[in-house]
Amino acid sequence: MKNLSRIIAFSSIMILAVSCGSTKKDKDVNISKVMKESINEKSVEKHISQWPADSKKAADSMIQKYGLPEDVTKDLLVWRNIGPFAKAVVYKTPTKHLFPTPHNDVIEHFVYYASPSADKVAQIWEFSGSVGLDRTMGMMSARSDSEAANILALNLADQIIKGEKTIDDARLEYGKNIVKLTDGSEQPSHLTQTLVFSTNNDKVGDPDHTISDQVKRERIQAEEIEE
Repeated sequence: MKNLSRIIAFSSIMILAVSCGSTKKDKDVNISKVMKESINEKSVEKHISQWPADSKKAADSMIQKYGLPEDVTKDLLVWRNIGPFAKAVVYKTPTKHLFPTPHNDVIEHFVYYASPSADKVAQIWEFSGSVGLDRTMGMMSARSDSEAANILALNLADQIIKGEKTIDDARLEYGKNIVKLTDGSEQPSHLTQTLVFSTNNDKVGDPDHTISDQVKRERIQAEEIEE
């Protein structure tokens, strides 16, 4: 009887465990479904209706071109894997930027891009403070007030890295084309319309290397010296 009681008790525990696991999975599925269903045209429009004008304009432009965002938070909208971009983000809070003309940075586009040498990174920093390189993730991004401006910045950054343009030449070309985009007086360069370099490789991140063993050795050596 003792053995039978143990078997029944064990079976009950297993059934409860399986049941709980199933319930959690179902809950996760339901939560995901609710989140997706909550992102609709009406809810997103209501969400951004009180955003600053530049941010709302960028959001409306993205929705018109790519559809509804994948993620919506209080401060941003996120699209993933759209066109040549790994990610695009529209920010509620604008960042003031004076180059090449005064504007607000409200939208950022990310592409897969292997981080170059340190001297090239410094050149990109001089070209524009709104172009970023993430060595660990293997990404380059550009932040401005429109997708066209970001495409232009990414293309020019790529040309600087490849040695095809100097920093001054890139800054001047960027400025000229932004003016054309703004006043519509002339047709801007094709560099504002499409990326001219490959962004297909998502395996270009650099995880670096650990130095934990070195730190341990130095710690041991320091302790030995103290003794």
